[in-house]
Amino acid sequence: MLAKAFSDRSKLFTSSNGMDWYEKAEIPLNIYFITWNGKIYSAFGGGYTFYTKSKTHSKNQFIVDADKKRYAEMIVYSSKDLQNWIMQSANVKSDLRYSFAVNDVPRNNYSYQLEKPVTDGTVTLFDDFGNRLTSKNGTTFTVQNIKKTLDTNYSRSPMLKIGKNYMIFAQYWFSPGGVRSKILTSTDQIHWKTTNLDKSLPNAMSVIQADSKLTGYGDGSNVVISNDGFHWTKIR
Repeated sequence: MLAKAFSDRSKLFTSSNGMDWYEKAEIPLNIYFITWNGKIYSAFGGGYTFYTKSKTHSKNQFIVDADKKRYAEMIVYSSKDLQNWIMQSANVKSDLRYSFAVNDVPRNNYSYQLEKPVTDGTVTLFDDFGNRLTSKNGTTFTVQNIKKTLDTNYSRSPMLKIGKNYMIFAQYWFSPGGVRSKILTSTDQIHWKTTNLDKSLPNAMSVIQADSKLTGYGDGSNVVISNDGFHWTKIR
């Protein structure tokens, strides 16, 4: 399944062999990713942040930054057949003071991504404010602040797994222009240990996983690989 995003819509393509692709449907939003929880497809397009809480607490609308009293509402569509899509949340509301708007039209400025593969029908996401978003039905989400659990104040990876260890790679500012990496590890996804990684790793390193191999890449097109997340070998 592939999605081609335009400014105000996305076209969805499917294939049975990975070579021949056919347009399946058009979704009226710029989608970031789609999940399947065993019963329903969910399409996510970010969301809106705002400062004034509405009188009625709408679906997928919650506080994301308590200190600044900032709220957000997710843009979520759902489908059972990939053909017909229903908006679950993110209708523009007149009683909200959106934090970013152009000509009084709110703009998408709330971002999140998939934290780990869908497990037992539960979709798990994380946002840029240190929150975890979860849903058991793929359409209605709850929020949990995990700043005290995960030492990730800056950019971080989704949750990866090598052997028995769950891993999250995070970046932290070290000096002007210097962004180093650290690894958070856990065996139960509840208790996490933080370890700063070697300073020789690529600046502002991002990490992806393919099977049991980890690949890190950062500034200057530098690339490193690892089997355990702690010991890295430079390949470029």
